[in-house]
Amino acid sequence: MDRTPSVRVGIDVGGTFTHAVALASADGTVLGKVRVPTTHRAAEGVALGVAQALRRLLDEGSIRASQIAFVAHSTTQATNALLEGDVARVGVLCLGQGLEGAKARRDTDLGKLDLPSGSVDVPHRYLDRQREGEGAEERLARELASQGAQVLVAAEAYSVDDPSGELAAMEAGRQVGLLATGTHEVSGLYGLRARTRTSVINGSILPKMMSAVEATDSAVRALGICAPLMIVRSDGGVMTADEVSIRPVRTILSGPAAGVAAAVVHLGIADGVFVEVGGTSTDISVIVDGRARERTATIGGHRLHLRTLDIETISVAGGSMLRASRDGAVEVGPRSAHIAGLPYYCFDPEAQPSEAEWIAPLPGDPAEYIVLRSGDARWAFTVTCAQRTLDGHCPPVGAEAAAKLLGTSGEALCRLMLRAAGQRVAEVVRRVAEEANLSGARLRLIGGGGGCDAVLPAASEALNVSWQRCEDADVISAIGVARAVLRESVSRNIAAPTEDDLAALRAEVLAALVRMGAAAERVEVQVELDAAAGIATATGTAPANLETVPVDARTSEDVEASARRAMGLANEAPLDLLCEVGDLRVYRSRVKRAGIGGLLGGRREPVAVVDGCGRVRLQREHATVVVADREGTSQALRGLVEYGDHGARVPPTVVVLAGRLLDLGGVPEVEAAEALVRAELAGYPAAMPVAFVRGDR
Repeated sequence: MDRTPSVRVGIDVGGTFTHAVALASADGTVLGKVRVPTTHRAAEGVALGVAQALRRLLDEGSIRASQIAFVAHSTTQATNALLEGDVARVGVLCLGQGLEGAKARRDTDLGKLDLPSGSVDVPHRYLDRQREGEGAEERLARELASQGAQVLVAAEAYSVDDPSGELAAMEAGRQVGLLATGTHEVSGLYGLRARTRTSVINGSILPKMMSAVEATDSAVRALGICAPLMIVRSDGGVMTADEVSIRPVRTILSGPAAGVAAAVVHLGIADGVFVEVGGTSTDISVIVDGRARERTATIGGHRLHLRTLDIETISVAGGSMLRASRDGAVEVGPRSAHIAGLPYYCFDPEAQPSEAEWIAPLPGDPAEYIVLRSGDARWAFTVTCAQRTLDGHCPPVGAEAAAKLLGTSGEALCRLMLRAAGQRVAEVVRRVAEEANLSGARLRLIGGGGGCDAVLPAASEALNVSWQRCEDADVISAIGVARAVLRESVSRNIAAPTEDDLAALRAEVLAALVRMGAAAERVEVQVELDAAAGIATATGTAPANLETVPVDARTSEDVEASARRAMGLANEAPLDLLCEVGDLRVYRSRVKRAGIGGLLGGRREPVAVVDGCGRVRLQREHATVVVADREGTSQALRGLVEYGDHGARVPPTVVVLAGRLLDLGGVPEVEAAEALVRAELAGYPAAMPVAFVRGDR
């Protein structure tokens, strides 16, 4: 039996640098980390940088290719293709008949599709099933190809229920040399127009993504690595290369998602704002109850049938260049040193600038950016340069040269640059925190990325909120990639789902993950209901191989201390352990509130749910907790029901199950909530408790 220690490798492809990290599969120890410039302009694309990072990681970490059990990378290819207009022409072949077909024809004829880079034509053909004979699909596919289509999208009204028509049209497209996809492949939701729009965007990046994945896979194989290549999805999980060749659109926001995944899985953040500061941009995301918020993706103003992590990206980062108007007003960005093709002044030990000058980094940019120069040599003076100058790690001559143009001192200029960057971040943090109702002890800033030390202190000061730099901040996204799990999500329009409906949805997700290589017994599936929209969503996760990266367990005293910190309790304050549900422990305290004039204003009952590793999974400022066994869950749930003008409804409630939480916030109908809880408890030991935590965030 081979007892060679196995290694998990994560590679984060950023706008400026590509980071790679190796973790021990047994305990998550960082075995090595490297950084190389991202190879945007190389003939091999970013695959060259991935290969360079992998080769250095193996050499410097003394890691053998045979030890690597898992390798995955984030990608900016999909996002960049849409931003830069590097997309393929897509043709739509719609199928239908009668009046319903006429509506489908209108819904799928997009004419043009607006992308961030501009509008693209979308040729369209309609196949009337009642009038067209055998072979019509291939004839229409040839017509689309003659109009320049490289990819065919097959679209039919109810293909999510019966995809046979779309599958036949896709095969016809392949017969005439087109890549092909169907609307049923990208979403299980009704709404043909949104499904078609999502599929067209998916098809437009299909050739680019297939080429990129093949190049990266070849680079990995050339190093002798046999583990299958995984790619990070926009929801923070990973998918196989085969899945990317079907649904590349799911890799949009792949890079930022990796950092958020690390914040949740590796850092164990329960509530807070994770701010990852790179060289080109900063990604800001809210984490609530140990989960990153999600949103419906929008591209070119179009809402898609695609869920992504809710990440705000702004063009301010460690590599943002000094920008100033001629009257001395100081700003930073949006251009970075990478975009301008200039080295950072602070990282060039040979730099000896003699003066500074205004430039336009790219054609069409205003000549408002200040760079340092000496003869023909030029350097960017960035936000990171400003911070390192103030810290004494960078010669002040660069700051003084730039400041001379503005009639100020080098120190003053550096502080103005850092304040400008911090305020930009603070504005977004303030807004997203308010939207998520994060305040008080639950609002904290966690910084990741190589530029967080330059940007977060000023943002923290502007917000009057503390911040902390996470461990291994420079490679936190790569760690998130290395620790990612297989993930699949399926949504269906089910207004009043029965237990059989929920079981079928679970089975569909389970089958999809098993096809990706997951072991069925390792798959965890959670179902969420959006009663207002009539949508049921099943999300499944599973280890990408048989090994996981565990987090060290903590003592009972450590776990209790985590609960006290979450609730803002002093060591002597009373704290009750209400129950243990598998690895989760539910704590509650009773705290007196001060009223007007110092009189008592009642009590608050904060609640925290903490796992055995000391990670806070849920916290509420004031909540009611009801504990029941499996047989008593319906009675316990109905005991929480509120009655009003609109009848009975379930208030905001989280169910604590063994190892996971079930949020009933989107399920106000009592019967639907009961069906969901029963489905989650299938196979649950009768004696194991279930806790219901009722209370607003």
